[in-house]
Amino acid sequence: MIKQILHDNWTVRAAGDRSEVPGGLREIVVPARVPGCVHTDLLRAGKIPDPYQDLNEHKLQWIGHTDWQYRTIFHADEQLFTHERIDLVFDGLDTVAYIELNGSIVAETFNMHRGYRFDVRKSLKRGENELVITFASPVRYAERMQEKLGARPYCNSPAGPFNFIRKMACNFGWDWGPALPTSGIWRGVKLEGWQDRSGVRITSVLPHCTLLDDGSAELVVVVNFDGDEEAALVNPVASAELSHPDDPSIRQSELIGFGKITWRFTSLKPLLWWPLGHGQQNLYQFNVEIGDDRIEARIGLRTVELDTSPDDIGSKFVLKVNNKSIFCKGFNWIPDDCFLDRAMEPARVRQRIQQAVDAGANMLRVWGGGIFETDEFYDICDEMGVLVWQDFLFACAMYPEEEPFRSEVEAEARYNVARLAHHPSLAIWNGCNENIWAYRDWGWKDQLKDAAGGQRTWGLNYYLDLLPRIVKELTPTIPYWAASPWSGDPDPDNGVHPNADTHGNMHVWKPWNHANYDAYREFQPRFASEFGFQGPATFASIASVVPANARDFGGAEMRHRQKSGDRVRDDGDRKNLRHLIEYFNLPGAQELYDALEPPDKGRKLPDCGCEPVHPANSLPSQVNFDELHYLLQVNQARALTLGVEWFRSRQPRCMGTLYWQLNDCWPGATSWSCIDGDGRKKPLWYATRKFFADVLWTFQPEPDGSLALYVINDTDESHDGPVMILRSDFDGRTLAEQKTRLNVPPRSVGRVKVEAPVATPSHPTREMLSANIQPIALWFFAPDKSLNYPRPAFEADWSSGKLAIRAKSLLRDVCVFVDRLDPAATVSEQLVTLLPDESFTFEIKSKLPLTKEQLTSPPVFRCVNPFGVNAL
Repeated sequence: MIKQILHDNWTVRAAGDRSEVPGGLREIVVPARVPGCVHTDLLRAGKIPDPYQDLNEHKLQWIGHTDWQYRTIFHADEQLFTHERIDLVFDGLDTVAYIELNGSIVAETFNMHRGYRFDVRKSLKRGENELVITFASPVRYAERMQEKLGARPYCNSPAGPFNFIRKMACNFGWDWGPALPTSGIWRGVKLEGWQDRSGVRITSVLPHCTLLDDGSAELVVVVNFDGDEEAALVNPVASAELSHPDDPSIRQSELIGFGKITWRFTSLKPLLWWPLGHGQQNLYQFNVEIGDDRIEARIGLRTVELDTSPDDIGSKFVLKVNNKSIFCKGFNWIPDDCFLDRAMEPARVRQRIQQAVDAGANMLRVWGGGIFETDEFYDICDEMGVLVWQDFLFACAMYPEEEPFRSEVEAEARYNVARLAHHPSLAIWNGCNENIWAYRDWGWKDQLKDAAGGQRTWGLNYYLDLLPRIVKELTPTIPYWAASPWSGDPDPDNGVHPNADTHGNMHVWKPWNHANYDAYREFQPRFASEFGFQGPATFASIASVVPANARDFGGAEMRHRQKSGDRVRDDGDRKNLRHLIEYFNLPGAQELYDALEPPDKGRKLPDCGCEPVHPANSLPSQVNFDELHYLLQVNQARALTLGVEWFRSRQPRCMGTLYWQLNDCWPGATSWSCIDGDGRKKPLWYATRKFFADVLWTFQPEPDGSLALYVINDTDESHDGPVMILRSDFDGRTLAEQKTRLNVPPRSVGRVKVEAPVATPSHPTREMLSANIQPIALWFFAPDKSLNYPRPAFEADWSSGKLAIRAKSLLRDVCVFVDRLDPAATVSEQLVTLLPDESFTFEIKSKLPLTKEQLTSPPVFRCVNPFGVNAL
């Protein structure tokens, strides 16, 4: 087999109807990068402004409404012609593509989420060849298909009906990202020569592991191939090898099967693959050779199952690896950039996953409005022990099941299930995001009526039949679940509610949308697979895209980076302000909230979202931007801390908490992420590292109104030791204490009831509880705006990259925002609370000559003390 990569000498130009293309760009031809997309090609050529800067998103909507033609001239490798078959191979085309080679039509494609292979031996010439790919406007294609098949509801997409094209849904805009529909060759393209009559081409490697009662492991590896099956089965060079340098006990039995080749291996002393925090991530090397084709893959010996058995509450949702129950801690993952050639950079992918691991995560949910991620993504998860919850790509919409979509859905599912099957990190396949719940609760059922009075298809057959059949066929040892959220009941109309907290998995959005974050304690999900709370990006990220004179949370530039909500009822900025006002005293916050009253209340909001905007429509606020920026970030961290600590304290009823979201796809956004679009850590990331800790202490209210101290032990060792609970005033004086001892078995939760004399404050606005363990657990008896915080007082020392703070008063939620001084600087910790006379040292990395005065003055140095009852 021979391969020739075709990534060089590409150009791109507008094609077809160019009426929306700016006059100066209609005829130009610019260099194109493969893999890549038209937006980044035009940006590199200097033909468009940066889509992320200012309000440029709106100026560039014409790109998604335009056809684009990619073209390259290449010389075919002479060795290709010594093979019986020559294939033109595309790993990813975005999306509706018309392919020509030397003027001959090769194919049309309609799916971003799958690879393609076409026999071009008859069209390929020795010497110079011309390859042309014309991409139809994704927006116009989706609109045509919607008109043809009948409209179906969707949300979060200002650019159009993403549910009528097999393309990354969030490309059309989402409630955290811009609407920038792309076109281009987004993954690799090559020519492959191989022997289809006298040899084979390996198409997939499907491993299935079983752990036996005697402690050994059996691995069955099914290898599928194209070509002459009979020749392959008798070919003496058909061979496979499983190896690990520390496991000499591997044995191989005879080949079995016909029409595919199956090897069965046994390891008498298997080195198992474990998720992070439960053991080593042992990876075996599997090499298979059939004819002149060879594939190398890393495989983990592990089993994975989903326990949904009924219990006295409803039904469980427990992921088990190697027969061991795993409490899943982690994040929802979105594409890391709107433009996938950037998002797929291996170093960037590794950095982002490492940030998740460093925060204590053992699972990432690859969300269904994005993509099936790169091979590197899953390789890195294999190495780091990060379990992958993999959605199929259906999100927040009703999807047609008619052709051409049904065939495309089946093809993309088969392609990606086979592509990812060998990764031990792959733990669960999930049919869709929120679609069954939306059908039941969002009023969408009524919108599916057709002209004849029947109901249009909406995707249920995909989730309950097609996808589970494919998973069972190709990866029978990896569990499948129909939706997130879902109760497990196949009756979407009258069955157990799809978002029940007694069955299956749950999305908990009431605290963000309708209440406050105390409302997390109203829910006890079996597995919380999605919930979240917003906060702004880091200051440096905002400053990189928003000019200084436009940094106003009531202004058009900042409003433009708030994509959540609709302006008729409510939006993310108003929700953020409503939550903040409930907990903090911040001058000007109420006035800004009132100014952003939606139109149905008779007030004009500044334009934002998908419509053209003008700075004159902004509402300049009187609130201090720097103070509001800090408090919104604190509020986000407080909300997720409360939610996750509550869910973890409900173990074993609740066995998973994946919050929305790890990452952002563009800079400067106000969103639910803990890592902003430039890869910087928001305060929420530091809070996550604390509430995802293997051993976590947390005060929680009890049903009878009392308080309890919980210890969550997510380790394989017992946690035993003395505990002292103190009630003290803000000056550090101990008012009451409780001593006890607690032994918590491995992977369990312990509880100590706080005695009434300790739990009952004399002055709720001046007192607090603490538990003398590390990290310290704290409880305050009132929201910050009612607390009589002292004026912040401290001593500081700055030397050799270390800022030592010694508190002379209570200091709550101290942050040192070094990115305000140096965008490249980092700090070791944020949200540090110090009692009087306690000390903490922040480690700061910066190449600039920073001073103590800079580091200990607002807006760099912050704590919440100034926003208590004395703020007004």
